[in-house]
Amino acid sequence: TFSDLLKQYASHTDKLTYEIIDPDRQPVLTKQYDVTTYNTVVLEGNGNREKILRPEESTLTNAIMKITRSTKKVLYFVAGHGEPALTDSERTGYSVLKQALEDQNYVVQELLLARQPQVPDDAAVVILAGPRRDLLEPEQEALDAYLGRGGHLLILFDIDPNQPAALSALAAFVKRYGLEVGQDVVIETNPLGRLVGGDYHMPVVLTYERHAITKDLGNVMTMFPLVRSIQLAKELPPGVTAQGLASTSAESWAETDVSALREGRSAFEAESDRQG
Repeated sequence: TFSDLLKQYASHTDKLTYEIIDPDRQPVLTKQYDVTTYNTVVLEGNGNREKILRPEESTLTNAIMKITRSTKKVLYFVAGHGEPALTDSERTGYSVLKQALEDQNYVVQELLLARQPQVPDDAAVVILAGPRRDLLEPEQEALDAYLGRGGHLLILFDIDPNQPAALSALAAFVKRYGLEVGQDVVIETNPLGRLVGGDYHMPVVLTYERHAITKDLGNVMTMFPLVRSIQLAKELPPGVTAQGLASTSAESWAETDVSALREGRSAFEAESDRQG
């Protein structure tokens, strides 16, 4: 029950107290907190108040984060290059992602670097997610300057099997930081992917490097449908530290012959493809 969940939260901290109110027996208090439906939870703290109508662990945790954070972090999504829209509720859109981030008390905004040649100072993270066209040189310079002053940049490379060489300027940009993006598609022949309903284009990963991002994955399987390879440069630029996070199996390879893939055939060739 929800009361059991509250007890679990309270057992971990002395900063949480709670009271269960019967709205029919205490109508004045119910009206004071603007409660109009049963099973409503109202949280107060730091002078803030948050009301949730779906009392479950995720919504309760998000509400606690909202009222206890003294400041809101601003996340900027770069726009203007065919990226999925934050307002798009279709399968490829980011409206659900935007809502999930806002539920955790983040401020989510678009960033048009073509109009604004500098990343705002209040940016906690800048996210370049799935661009379809390359960034202009001034836009790259703005991101370079942002990183130079201690900024955080998350780049998500999408992939179009029909145009594996697209985004060459963006690939050159990340290479400055020791990351080499393959012009390829990862093929996985390990049968594990088929067990979870995938195919040869969906690697299932169980091998992770030691890192704060991967520390809770353990034996958890993660799936990556239609991905390209990324590897660390053999010689990293001065001042750059780089680390891989996840690796496909030894039976995988990075297929560079995309035309063969379109025709439904592919085979590992040691001269051009990279295994594992």
